[in-house]
Amino acid sequence: MQRAMRFVLSGAVVTSSCYAVYLLLLAVHTHYLLANGLAWLFGLSLSYILNKNFTFGDTQRSSMRMLSSFALIYIGQFIVGTIGLAVLVEICGFGARIAYAINLLFTASFSFVFLSRLFAARPAPQTE
Repeated sequence: MQRAMRFVLSGAVVTSSCYAVYLLLLAVHTHYLLANGLAWLFGLSLSYILNKNFTFGDTQRSSMRMLSSFALIYIGQFIVGTIGLAVLVEICGFGARIAYAINLLFTASFSFVFLSRLFAARPAPQTE
């Protein structure tokens, strides 16, 4: 239960931080798709650090397999999110700011499902 709460907290920090970066980039007249990509790169880095160290307490181990799996999940999330964002803006007619917020529901769910599976196989850290 504690791990799930840390996962939710990490997700909230990453999501709100990414949205803030996205809004900041829009404020300086960055195209919404470029802003999305840059916010995603920022989120990828922040999410890896928080999930690895805070959520799952794995401060010692790091492997290329774990990192590559993590990156693949985020690449999938980026593709799904970018398509969703473009559909919401270009087809549904939402503004770029509100479309990003709506799209977060889909991308956060995608990430949660796949990150849970990635880290579920990892044993919980031993505390004494």
